[in-house]
Amino acid sequence: VEDPLMPRVFPASLDDDFWDFDVAASFDEDRATDLGTAFHRLAQFAVIAREGEGQLALPSDACIEALSRTCNLDGMQRARLNEALQRWFGSDIAHDMAALSDLASEVPFFVKVPLSSGEDAYLEGEIDLLGFDEAREHATVVDYKTGGRDDETEDDLRRKHVLQAACYAYAIMLQGISEVDAIFVRVERPCADDPAQPQGVRYHFEQSDTPALAQAIAEAYAAAR
Repeated sequence: VEDPLMPRVFPASLDDDFWDFDVAASFDEDRATDLGTAFHRLAQFAVIAREGEGQLALPSDACIEALSRTCNLDGMQRARLNEALQRWFGSDIAHDMAALSDLASEVPFFVKVPLSSGEDAYLEGEIDLLGFDEAREHATVVDYKTGGRDDETEDDLRRKHVLQAACYAYAIMLQGISEVDAIFVRVERPCADDPAQPQGVRYHFEQSDTPALAQAIAEAYAAAR
C-alpha cells in the first residue's frame, strides 16, 4: 500500500532512458551497463584531471585498463569502450564543452515538481556534463549514451530523449538560468554526415518554457504511477 505521506520521487533518467512524454518503454537491445559505467567514469576523470580551462584529454591507457578491469569488461567490450572514448574526446562537442568557463561532471539535482492534485513530486537525477557561459545565463548539458540501435532515426532519438531533456532543463532553470541546451551524445554511433563525430540530438529550452516543462513532467509522473 502506498504511503500518502511519503514523497513522490521521479527519476530524471535511467541507464537506457525509457522515459518519454508518453512513458513508452524503448529499451536498447544492448544495455551496455558495465561499459556505460566505465565510459562515464573515464569521462568524469577527464573533467576532474584537466588543468584550468584546458581541453578534455583522453585518459591514459593505464587508467582505461584499470576501469575496464573494475567494470569486468570482456575483450569485445574493451574494444567498444576504446572506440567510444576516441569518438567522444575527438568530437566537436567535447571541444566546445571544454571551451566553457565553468564545467562540471556528474552533477546531482533534486527539485520539487508541483502536481495538479496539489501535491508535490520530487525530480532527482545526475547530469553527466554541465557547462555554463561566463555570465551564467546559458547552460549546456551533455548526456552520454552507450549502446543503442543502428535503426533508430533522428526522429526516434528526439522522441526517446525529450522528457529526460525536459527534466534537466527544468531543474537547471529553477536555479535562474535563462537558457539550456541539452545534447544527447551516442558515443558508440557515428554521425551519418560525419563518421568522425558521434551521433547526437540537441534540444533548446528558454526560461519561458519552465511552466510547460513542469506540466509535462507532472503528466509523465502521473502516467507512470
